[in-house]
Amino acid sequence: MRHWRLFHLVGRRSAAAVLVSGTAIGAHNYGPEDAAKTEFQTSSKFPIPQSYSGPVWKIRNDYPATAGKTDAPWQAVDFKKHPERFCEVIKRYCMEGNKEVDFNVQHNRKRNWYHAAWLHYAENGREPIHGLTFERPVSTGELGANQKRPLQAWTCGYYNELGATVFNQVWKDGSAPQWDTHVRFPNGAMVFKVLMVDAKDDEEAPILKGAPSWDAVIVKERENYDDPQTWPDRNDYASKIRLLQVDYAIADDRAPIGWIWGSFMYDGRRKDKDPWERLTPMGLQWGNDPQLDQQAYEAGERVKESWVNPAANELLGYLHSSRPMWGWNGRLNGPADNFISACASCHSTAAKATDLPLLTQDSVVHTNRGTYVPAGCKKGVTPGCDAAAMEFFRNIPAGKPYKEGQISADYSLQLMMGWINYQHWLKDSNQGWMEYAIRTVTGRPRYISTRRLARMGASPTHVDE
Repeated sequence: MRHWRLFHLVGRRSAAAVLVSGTAIGAHNYGPEDAAKTEFQTSSKFPIPQSYSGPVWKIRNDYPATAGKTDAPWQAVDFKKHPERFCEVIKRYCMEGNKEVDFNVQHNRKRNWYHAAWLHYAENGREPIHGLTFERPVSTGELGANQKRPLQAWTCGYYNELGATVFNQVWKDGSAPQWDTHVRFPNGAMVFKVLMVDAKDDEEAPILKGAPSWDAVIVKERENYDDPQTWPDRNDYASKIRLLQVDYAIADDRAPIGWIWGSFMYDGRRKDKDPWERLTPMGLQWGNDPQLDQQAYEAGERVKESWVNPAANELLGYLHSSRPMWGWNGRLNGPADNFISACASCHSTAAKATDLPLLTQDSVVHTNRGTYVPAGCKKGVTPGCDAAAMEFFRNIPAGKPYKEGQISADYSLQLMMGWINYQHWLKDSNQGWMEYAIRTVTGRPRYISTRRLARMGASPTHVDE
């Protein structure tokens, strides 16, 4: 009887939306293990708009304990000698069977793909139509001079079968997960993510002309998105968001860190009939170039463990972007990522944690010489001035912790963030089951602090040197 009163208290529409998402709580004898299992299977906390009648996203987290025959065609390509060919093999691998089903990977007939667990329970948590999380704000001007407002970057990641076996190690029992030792993704494991932004038209972001678009329930538009506490305030309708980039990471023993990272950017100037084929390789990264500190960079040394496609540098010039480079001092990073970091750099911080660690160097400054330097070098580039920044550009071996005493998540931020969300849910659930039930049905849990995700979208500090 109490559950029916709760249903009427919060309204039929909200409860119905939660039922679709798989979070209904009407069973008798509903206890902690049942609640944990229900949350594990939850696709989204946010209601489906009344005006939307299309497909609804459903999480796939039936992670396998073992994988079948290794399915890693890129292993036949020397990524250093033939980086563009390597990138094309990856693009084909990610797109096969997914484009045809709008990336509802449960219906992919070519290969199995899986989603990371517990990314629904946060301020930036999964929206209900495509399972996208709010990754970061894209600062004004990053996509060109016509971008007069910050954009929202939304993303969803997909793990292949080998990658999903690591999630099985932690989430084999969704009601009682176990994570006691370092994890290590096996050679051939890979994850890719699709990233879309809420650019409204070709005038706002001309480079996205003709880009594929998805429906998504995004954050209400604001002057800025610096406060993550506003991120759960979502629209009550579906918005069109547009393809900007596709990123990927591959567990590969040929790389010094055991991982190869890559990124594609959509280029609306291309004439490919299939718009998904207009993704241009940005480059590859297989190490953090730990020797390339600010002093070495200004002396003329350049990256040795990244390949940045000349076409990507041409794209940066075409955009007239506010960003000076793709990744820090020539390292690889994607177009919606903060240039003060790099693909492998921020992911190296991934660990079993109860709160989000700092993912990038603290800040950089714009000097009166027109260059950017780490905050520690604002009074001059001297030996060791960027020691704190260079902590983020170490070559951490796969499966080894970023800091002594940590349990490694092996470069998987999604595994780390899911675990953090689960820990915060445990704290919430201990506050009382009726209070928890109300939050579940209304879709308003106490979210974790993801302010450090917000600051990844912040502009660098401008000072004179």
